[in-house]
Amino acid sequence: MKLKQRTKRIMEWVGGSIVVPVVIVSLTDFINEKKPFETVIRSICWAADALYGFGMYEVLIWQVLAGIMSISLLTWIIMRLHKNKYDPNPAFLEYTEDKMHGYSWRWEWRKQGNDYAIIDLKMICPIHGIPLVHGFPYWECPHENCHHGYLYSPVDESLEDKVKFLIHDNAKANRFPKSPP
Repeated sequence: MKLKQRTKRIMEWVGGSIVVPVVIVSLTDFINEKKPFETVIRSICWAADALYGFGMYEVLIWQVLAGIMSISLLTWIIMRLHKNKYDPNPAFLEYTEDKMHGYSWRWEWRKQGNDYAIIDLKMICPIHGIPLVHGFPYWECPHENCHHGYLYSPVDESLEDKVKFLIHDNAKANRFPKSPP
């Protein structure tokens, strides 16, 4: 979509830079009582002579090689800068665990278009590191000998949304531990 808009804008500039001078020169020719498009025809002839003269310029092989090397180097630099600007593996993809609102959380990232979404967000047992199971009125560890759990309340229904917001905020601001807590 952006490419189409950019191409359209370029074509508008090119069209404007050709049409506007031709119209102005034609009006000037009309006012000065010259033949129609005389100045335009002279300009085209001058440009053709310049191109013909450039085509007759004697080029040495080292100049051709230097031109090719310069273009290649410039292309490589531009591609390198572009690659660094849009890193396909941002650092926050390693950020998959954190402790928020007094609970330990684990999640995964999934790329959706140009953005990343949090999937599989789970509250985890701080002792065993496994996801807690919702058993009313508690979030509890499914491990047999673990009686670690969190009391569930109606306020907790929006807790996951709050945690997702905090995770996205930490990822955007680069405020996350470089290794899991």
